[in-house]
Amino acid sequence: MQRDNVPAISLAIVRDGQIAYLNAYGFAKLSTDVDRNKTASSSRTAAVSTRFAIGSVSKEFTGLSFCWLIADSYPSTTPSRNSCLA
Repeated sequence: MQRDNVPAISLAIVRDGQIAYLNAYGFAKLSTDVDRNKTASSSRTAAVSTRFAIGSVSKEFTGLSFCWLIADSYPSTTPSRNSCLA
């Protein structure tokens, strides 16, 4: 996390529909000193209840979900002639 400049993450592992592991790492709110360097001295530790901004991650979920639907042939990528005429 430090190498990639990631301040905090929440991790959940789900197995057979049940949460098998749940934890949070890092700092949820970073304070900045006069040099504008991020410090952990007066920061709040991340918790599993911490809400994070999702950013642009939803685009990947939407794209992957659509790929799964196409792979299952639903919705049909080629409409029937009857649906076009209706």
